[in-house]
Amino acid sequence: MSDKMLRANSNGFSLVELMVVVAIIAILAALAVPQYGKFRARAKQSEAQTTLGFIYTLEQAYFGDNNAYLAVATYGRGGACATNADAQNLGLTMPNCANLLYGYTVDTTAAPIVSRATTERVNINPSCTAGVDEVWTIDIDGGNSGTITKPTAANDASKC
Repeated sequence: MSDKMLRANSNGFSLVELMVVVAIIAILAALAVPQYGKFRARAKQSEAQTTLGFIYTLEQAYFGDNNAYLAVATYGRGGACATNADAQNLGLTMPNCANLLYGYTVDTTAAPIVSRATTERVNINPSCTAGVDEVWTIDIDGGNSGTITKPTAANDASKC
């Protein structure tokens, strides 16, 4: 056979080769999509960790000035933003408060005093179908002061 005939018959890929490539891409996508949801959930959880640390610092400063901790009704998701006087007195003001993924509270009636970040699971990881809320806590005045407690594995949106 001449070189001219070989070049004439090799114009592109066969249907089988294209289907193999599409199948490989589909398998990779099927593996990547759930992992992407978990990655996004972990990134969103960093909001709770960062804000709880901020609340902890504000509560310690408030305690230094007033010798008491300040209770804060839900601030952020599911709560008031501009009208939350306790949060404003504490110095807890954030731009785009209504867009926060978590609602933040400080409960001074409990011992130890804790701050909580709570959200609905569906807002953190859409692939989670259970209706259990995700709750992060930080101990403000107890033996583990300043320690952020993660949700239990059953309530952790990044573990779905």
